Amino acid sequence: MAQVNLALIGTGQFSFTWVLPALEELRKKEVDVINLVAVSDVNLERAKAFAKRASISLGKTPAVYSDYREMLKKEKDVEAVYIVVDHASHHRIAVDCLNDGKHVLVEKPLGVTMRAAKLIIEAAKSNNRILAVAENYRRRPLDRAIKWSVERGMIGSPRFFTWISSSYNLGALTVGFSGWRLDKFYAGGGFTLDVGVHFADLWRYILGEVEEVSAHSRTYEPFRYEDWPKRSKPVPVTVEDTTVSILKLKGDMVGVFLWTTVAPGETYEQWVIYGDKGSLSWQKGFMSPGEGGVGTFSLSPRELVSTMMSSLPQEVKEKWFPKGVGVEMGSFGVSVELLDFADSIINHRKPEVDGEEGAKDEAVILAMYESSFKGGKPVAVKEVEELEVEDYQREINERLGLK
Repeated sequence: MAQVNLALIGTGQFSFTWVLPALEELRKKEVDVINLVAVSDVNLERAKAFAKRASISLGKTPAVYSDYREMLKKEKDVEAVYIVVDHASHHRIAVDCLNDGKHVLVEKPLGVTMRAAKLIIEAAKSNNRILAVAENYRRRPLDRAIKWSVERGMIGSPRFFTWISSSYNLGALTVGFSGWRLDKFYAGGGFTLDVGVHFADLWRYILGEVEEVSAHSRTYEPFRYEDWPKRSKPVPVTVEDTTVSILKLKGDMVGVFLWTTVAPGETYEQWVIYGDKGSLSWQKGFMSPGEGGVGTFSLSPRELVSTMMSSLPQEVKEKWFPKGVGVEMGSFGVSVELLDFADSIINHRKPEVDGEEGAKDEAVILAMYESSFKGGKPVAVKEVEELEVEDYQREINERLGLK
């Protein structure tokens, strides 16, 4: 079986929690298309700990570096890199790797701003290298099932969606495992960007392009704390913790997005797409009026996935869950995106989520920030994508020297 020699840049919590288990899954399912050659992290001890665990689960110890540039210089066998670092470093590292002739998979969002994202895309094109963005949500069984259900008309003609996540998350009040996420210049924005770009990818994947956004973002908790709940050792926050947005999609479709992590009391999460014949929910599955409008007919999320799997043509099943990878309910989709990236290199094809797709996803979320910056005035996503609107992003670009 052909293999891709991969280097991992960034061995923080995400890499330990999701990347390494995904590589383990590929090996266990005998889809061993990735050879982890080296790892790099500015925290050398963390990189060593990752390599030690990888040696146990993958049967081989990757070389360890604290500087990715030294790694690129010494590890001549590396064909591709997976970048899992702070958002503000994506473009710098990705461009270096692409210019060195490596294929690149970069964690979402593609860049800290649209200008950063375009630098990466341009470097991939000029070096004729594959660029993929790590969008794992769309690859999960339930997300595939909801797309499948919409396309086969289960809810009729889609009308609108409500996407609400309201919680009092201690992660919003403590410094946490990655303090850089508190800083606009490192993160680009708060969880609206960090998590919301996943949602933007799902909206576009399932329902089509988002054309216009009107939004308000707020920072209700201006500090996080090293010692919570005593609220001692405060650390200032320069990103939002709450965003409310109205989205206009192609045609007559609209959506409501509310994301907050500072809502004490009732926790509420409901992601629902409504059509003229029923609804599809990530929390409750499929629901529609019963025959004659009496009662309801429903399928739970698990039943919805099962229904899809029993109906999918083999070629689609193999495309979405190659070799049975990621087919289990609850799969996070990282193993599938890694397999897709490796296969795109081996077979010289476009990955499912390339740089252009990743940039379009990011433009939807950055349009929310731009709208909020303008007091909630509507902002066309296309204008953000084409750098015609970047008032919110301007000081980040200036700080990082992005022109």
